[in-house]
Amino acid sequence: MAATVHDLRTVFDVIAAPDTADPWSRPRRHLDVDPATVRVGLPPPAELEFFGDTAMAAAHSAIWSAIESSFHVVSTTLDPFLQAGELLYAGPWVAERLAEFGDFLDHRHDAVLPIIAGIIEGGRRFSAVDVFRAQYRLAELKATVARLFTAMDVLVLPTIGTTFTVPEVLADPIATNTTLGHYTHFGNLLDLCAIAVPSGFTADGRPASAMVLGPALCDDVVLAVAARISRDHPF
Repeated sequence: MAATVHDLRTVFDVIAAPDTADPWSRPRRHLDVDPATVRVGLPPPAELEFFGDTAMAAAHSAIWSAIESSFHVVSTTLDPFLQAGELLYAGPWVAERLAEFGDFLDHRHDAVLPIIAGIIEGGRRFSAVDVFRAQYRLAELKATVARLFTAMDVLVLPTIGTTFTVPEVLADPIATNTTLGHYTHFGNLLDLCAIAVPSGFTADGRPASAMVLGPALCDDVVLAVAARISRDHPF
């Protein structure tokens, strides 16, 4: 989180280096990017979900028009991304949280919010077979998404489709957070990088935001597109 894309890039230049002590560390790809040549994927409006929030839909329509005037835009589909996102909570990946925090829950159950404890403990219902089946399905979706990225360099989506008040979230935290994560749940599973760019306001005064996503290690491309959106269209 930063005030400008330039600040994010500066921090990223400092911290993005391989760490031999981290088994998940990967070397950064350094790319010299001309935003004018980047192919920006936009899904058709019919595939976007705003959960009945017409003001947010209108705000994003304006964002999309601005992007179309500044970039080489290609049409793409959101479907495989959303299918991957459904695996996050409907599939066995929640068991990974149990592997990390199960011992703590066993000994300090009262220290965890009941709603969070319930989500983590949901991982107990999955078997090893469930995990492998989900991994195979995710591999299929990753292959589909990789083919889509041969025709586009980045994908631009809404960051969120609607907003909620604090009382609305407290009344139904799982449903509201699922809705808020509609365009982000698939990011980690598909090994994507992303940046959210503030992009104006709805007619009723709520903030709107575009999200630029790219394949793993394409951070320079994602940052370049985000910087141009911020520069050319301060909204």
